[in-house]
Amino acid sequence: MRFVAVLFTTILALAIFTGPTWAEESTATPATAKTAEPAAAPFVPSLSGFVQVQTANPDIAQRFILDSGLFYSLTEQWTLSAYLLLSGNWAEGYFGPIYTPIKYIQLNPNIGADQYNGEFRLRYAINIWVTYEKLAFSGSFEFNNDTFRGGNDGHWYDLNITYQPLDWLIVGLKDRRCEGNGFGPMVRFKYWKAELWFAWAPLAAEKAKFQPDTFMIGLMFNL
Repeated sequence: MRFVAVLFTTILALAIFTGPTWAEESTATPATAKTAEPAAAPFVPSLSGFVQVQTANPDIAQRFILDSGLFYSLTEQWTLSAYLLLSGNWAEGYFGPIYTPIKYIQLNPNIGADQYNGEFRLRYAINIWVTYEKLAFSGSFEFNNDTFRGGNDGHWYDLNITYQPLDWLIVGLKDRRCEGNGFGPMVRFKYWKAELWFAWAPLAAEKAKFQPDTFMIGLMFNL
C-alpha cells in the first residue's frame, strides 16, 4: 500500500508541475487556440475583351471606326492581348504581352501590321496604363516603318487622363492625333457592361489651331 501511495503522489506532482490541468484542457476553445492562416486563393486565368464603335464630326461616315480587343490573363503579372481596328480603307491589327510590374502600372508592347488601299506594312504599338484609386492615365502610341524614315502619316497616339467621382461617371482630358481629332475635355458614362463617351477637341493635335466644332463619340461594350 505504501508503494501505491508513493506512486500516486509522484504522478500527481508531475501532472501539476509539467502539464495543463484538466480544468485548463476542458475550458480551451477554438478562439483561444492557435489556428493556421487560411491559404490564399489560387490564381485563375480569365478571358476578357471589348468591342467599340466610334466616330468624329464633321464627316461621321468617313471617320467611322470599329475596333475590338481580347485579353487572356496567364498570371497576376502576365496577360496576352490582341487588337483589331477597321476604318474605311484602313485596317490594322497587332498582339503582344501585358506586363504588370506593380499593381498600379501595366505595360503592353505589340507588333502586327496595317493595311491601306491594299498595301501591308509592319506596325508597332506601345500601350501604358497607370491607375491609382480614382485617377487613371492611359496612353497608346502606334507607328510603322515610315515613322523611322521621317514620315508623318505612319504614327498615331491617344492620351487620356481621367478621374472617376462616381461608379457610372468618368471625367477627364483626351488628346488624339488624327485629322479631325485633337485635345479637349472628355466625359464617359458607364452602365453594366456598356460605356458611352463624348470628347470635345477644340485644339487640333500638334497644331496651334482652334476648331470648336470638333467632337468625338464612342460606344463600348465590355465582354
